[in-house]
Amino acid sequence: MSSNLRPRNPLKESPTEPFKRAVTGCLRAIARKPDLAVAFAAERPGIVAGKVRLPEPPRKLSGTDAAIVRGHADSIALKLACHDPLVHRRLVPGGQQARALFEAVEQARVEAIGARRMSGVARNLSAMLDDRFHRGKFDQVTDRADAPIEEAVALMVRERLTGQAPPAAARKIVDLWRPLIEDRAGRDLDRLERLIENQARFGDVIHDLLDALDMGEDRSTEADEEKVLTPMTRRPGSMRPTLLARTHPIPRLRRPRRSPRTSRTTLRWAMPRLPPSRGGLADMVRTSRAGRTIAAS
Repeated sequence: MSSNLRPRNPLKESPTEPFKRAVTGCLRAIARKPDLAVAFAAERPGIVAGKVRLPEPPRKLSGTDAAIVRGHADSIALKLACHDPLVHRRLVPGGQQARALFEAVEQARVEAIGARRMSGVARNLSAMLDDRFHRGKFDQVTDRADAPIEEAVALMVRERLTGQAPPAAARKIVDLWRPLIEDRAGRDLDRLERLIENQARFGDVIHDLLDALDMGEDRSTEADEEKVLTPMTRRPGSMRPTLLARTHPIPRLRRPRRSPRTSRTTLRWAMPRLPPSRGGLADMVRTSRAGRTIAAS
């Protein structure tokens, strides 16, 4: 017996789904993370809780729209592939403005690595940057007070590293700050190209650049700590003392200093001081000349 009912059509795939799959595959390949979670949403692009979020492409996708989405994906992928969070945490300044400049320049570094190696990535990043500055209405800025210096420095670093001029929507920002930055920190900018592959040395030059712009400060000391053993009280019912961990700064070797009377070079060590002993346990722990803690036998 035949039926007049026609089978329902399967759900049609969105016209942007093939594009999303292609962008996701490229992002994972550049980032070298085949299992990276990627989502598209009408929210700010970035990495949230280990998951990449990209802008939702329009249903009628133009070439410019596709380049902008690809640019966001390339920017995130290059950050994952070429950026070491541990090195960054050791070098990043603590001040808000200095930190913003440091992070903007570091992002410019990782994007420049990809732009120098792949011309398609360079075009995508340019489209993404031009769209971002256009949305922020930076092409209407006429005063330095409204032009973030960190964006100007990052664009000038990008210019040094890739040879690409700032996007049209960001040229006014750069033009407002360029005379001051070139006058004070032009030599530091010239040093960056040969260090693009070395994040640590690149970061050291950025600190010199911050000093030249009167924005320098002490670096974060979060990573400059180590645990040393400190004598504490005895455990209940035990005749042996308990050695608990206590945090002290890592001893740093200061610059060699020559004595005016002799030609020998003497080295001075910054020695960590242990807290005063309790209960006559001073001879249980002693500090070596190199600043390490050694338990007495």
